[in-house]
Amino acid sequence: MDPRVEFRAVDTWRAKQEAEPVDEAVMAEARRLAQLRAETPRPLMIALLVDDAGYARWLCEQGRGCVDLALCPDSSWGVKARLEEAPVKTLYVKTQRRAQKVRAVLHANGTGSVRLASSFIAEEQGEMLEVVQNFLMDLHYGDGGSYWPSSLAKFWFTNQLGKIIVYPVRFSLEAVYRLINRGSRRVGWKDGRVSQKNLAFVLPRGDFSARDPLDSKYGSMLDCEVYEGGGPMMLHHSQHLVPQVLRRLGYLDHEYNTDLAEAMFVFINQKKNKELLRKHGHMRAASSAQEIEARLRDVFVAPECSGHWRLARPQDVRLLEHLRREGFLGEDEAKSNVFQAMKSYCKERGLPQMKTYGGCTTIIMNSLRMASRRLFKFEL
Repeated sequence: MDPRVEFRAVDTWRAKQEAEPVDEAVMAEARRLAQLRAETPRPLMIALLVDDAGYARWLCEQGRGCVDLALCPDSSWGVKARLEEAPVKTLYVKTQRRAQKVRAVLHANGTGSVRLASSFIAEEQGEMLEVVQNFLMDLHYGDGGSYWPSSLAKFWFTNQLGKIIVYPVRFSLEAVYRLINRGSRRVGWKDGRVSQKNLAFVLPRGDFSARDPLDSKYGSMLDCEVYEGGGPMMLHHSQHLVPQVLRRLGYLDHEYNTDLAEAMFVFINQKKNKELLRKHGHMRAASSAQEIEARLRDVFVAPECSGHWRLARPQDVRLLEHLRREGFLGEDEAKSNVFQAMKSYCKERGLPQMKTYGGCTTIIMNSLRMASRRLFKFEL
């Protein structure tokens, strides 16, 4: 390995619950290098690889003077739009684009579906992206902090334009661009100030960890996750929004996962969901399930939220093997037997007593990890 390259471990265990420890470590190092440069005569250029909206936001708000050059993959078009406001020089790095074979369709009634189609490789968005973003901002469907794919979907749904392909986003981008080119710049379109904060766009994603990332059936890892997610949905803000979303994602059901508080506990402690919540600053300490539900309700409709939430994981083979090895489970893997085995295991091992299948799974699997994750907790 090149001796000039240095890797540093980040202690995520001691990090604050609401923090994104890797991001904070990177930003702290940029500030340290900037201070070092100010104290020494040696020339030093500080560059930051930006493939994350959080870094782009930091560069715009606090990173002035810390970074000289931002390197951004040319495929990260949402990040590129935010970097235009940053006080640093930006270099766009050419990336290899994978063929995409999955199409996720949002239907006029707010339900969704997925299908396989012919290979598609997205090209540079260029002028099209700028035109569409300006159009949406004029109608209040977005601003500098919005997640543009969900803004496109909310515009289309609010104006009752029928079904639309929301993934890959290039298709919805082209659909809105065609409307603009027909001369319909402002006339007749509904204002987005209400719908942007009262609609929840969700694009469920499955877990790709057990599959071959080169699987030609789907085209890419993200394609497979979107396909396993089963399709997007658009929901209206209401007191029932959180149960609706969690039920669609598999965290809440009518048999083994009937407790909303525990379903929220499992949802926010799913690794990728937790990362997304942290990115948007929604992992602040909470004392009650009611507070968490209100916060999730706000997150789901937030304009900056991508809506890419992960499905509840299916039965874990490692968990079954462990329960069997410890003598809590026989050969019968019926869900009712597994559930009872997990509750007995938690009681005997002094783990928190959970009411649901998902809650037991989360508690046990976390206890079995060599370095247990610190779970985000609240009063259940």
